[in-house]
Amino acid sequence: MRFIKDISRIAVVITAAVFISVLTACGPTLAENSAEPTQTASAVQTETQTPLAPTQTVAPTSTNTPVPPPTTEACLLVKGQILEDGIFVGGMSGPMNFNIYLPPCYDELPEREFPILYLLHGKDYGKDQWGDLGLISTANEMIAAEQISPIIIVLPEDLGSEYPDEDFFEDDLINDVMPYIEDNYRVKEGAENRALGGLSRGAGWTFYIGLNNPEMFSALGMHSLAIFNSLEEGEYQSWLDEIKPDDMPNIYIDYGGEEFDLLKNTISEFIEQLEGRGFEYDFNVFPGAHDKAYWSSNIERYLLFYSRDW
Repeated sequence: MRFIKDISRIAVVITAAVFISVLTACGPTLAENSAEPTQTASAVQTETQTPLAPTQTVAPTSTNTPVPPPTTEACLLVKGQILEDGIFVGGMSGPMNFNIYLPPCYDELPEREFPILYLLHGKDYGKDQWGDLGLISTANEMIAAEQISPIIIVLPEDLGSEYPDEDFFEDDLINDVMPYIEDNYRVKEGAENRALGGLSRGAGWTFYIGLNNPEMFSALGMHSLAIFNSLEEGEYQSWLDEIKPDDMPNIYIDYGGEEFDLLKNTISEFIEQLEGRGFEYDFNVFPGAHDKAYWSSNIERYLLFYSRDW
């Protein structure tokens, strides 16, 4: 019995020793596991701070991004104005009337001044002829597209005689109408900002006025030029002799391929006179005749010529 008790005691001791050994073996594992939440909390704090970096980077990027400026002034997209005006002049019993085109931005930019173009109508027509050809709508479109600079266009009305020696149109235009317009509208000063043109008889007046006053204009446009047949032989050649090549305005001459032979011949002679004196000029023959369809189809070309130095 004592032997059995001893065996029982030994068994209890062994069992206790085994239990203590198991506890000892498990101790380090529990300690390591208890540290894991601390490391995890540290990692969570690090991840929480990380998004701040992109937030700080985005702010300066959006602030420093330049906004491209508009290439077209908003007012250029607005149509220009057509006004009717007129003044009493020395050579007429009544006023000389004219239409005047004020370009887009004229009202919106009150400090701005503009170059000016005088366009003359043909025989048996009046100040509305160029508008009927589509001049105003074409000018609006070309200015909006920035093909030409905004310009003022004056359309005087000459209802006098067909011939210069019976008509005071030259004197009235230069001495009365032009000073009035350039004093009362915002026109850039100087001949370099002034052009003169016309069609048919209006081209004849451009020829007559421009070659007698070349210092007043930067460009002369003669479309389907009808030179006055009242001029004496050699008369306009003497005008050309008095003009130095450097003082001659830019000259543009054109007509339709179906133009009258008489006009073709007189224009050819004029071109020979220009060449013989060393004057430069632009000369073009386009499809068409001496009519509305021809002039209307070439208005864009005309405006590009008048505006090329503006």
